[in-house]
Amino acid sequence: MPGSDRVPEPGTIAAARMAAELGSGLRAGRARARTGLARAEAGRTGAEAGRARGEACPAWVVALDGPSGAGKTTLGRALAAELDAGLVHMDALYPGWDGLLGGVERLVEWVLRPLAAGRAARWRRYDWALEAYAEWRELPPSEVVIVEGVGTGALAARPYVSSLIWVEAPLAIRKSRALGRPEDGAAYAPHWDRWARQEEAYFTADRVRDRADVIIDTT
Repeated sequence: MPGSDRVPEPGTIAAARMAAELGSGLRAGRARARTGLARAEAGRTGAEAGRARGEACPAWVVALDGPSGAGKTTLGRALAAELDAGLVHMDALYPGWDGLLGGVERLVEWVLRPLAAGRAARWRRYDWALEAYAEWRELPPSEVVIVEGVGTGALAARPYVSSLIWVEAPLAIRKSRALGRPEDGAAYAPHWDRWARQEEAYFTADRVRDRADVIIDTT
């Protein structure tokens, strides 16, 4: 629903190209981070290093945030394929049309904290038709995990996110994409302004675009 961009635009081919470029940079950044960790561990005492090696390895988490209709889901799927990564969609977490910030809370509690501890992420999928949470789903521990949707770049999520990518497009294009989806565009239309107000307040309060490592325009 609001976090979902299941539309041809920006197109699977274009998204795959973006994902290939992003993937290259993310791999390089991850390699540098690993080198830094290795150097830090080399300076520890034997006992400390032994404990560190026994700890579960946290996932490298890549967050894709940005306004509705920007193309986050399309890009997220392509990037997950490029990096052989796990993928979590925010539209499975929001507790309804007024639930943007509630979705952030669930993202941290159900997904990010467990991944940071080297455990499986486990969340309940929100059923938009029933307006209630449904079955539990699980993402096993993974070296790389993509979280996509409005809220993934929240300040509350910052301690757990390795790379933040902001995805954007002009309002007219975004609205046409989101409301033109054959599967749920009609259901979204009455709630567009309601959701957009939550987006604007959240983006402003958490300065999401300003803190992004990468900014992508999918026009």
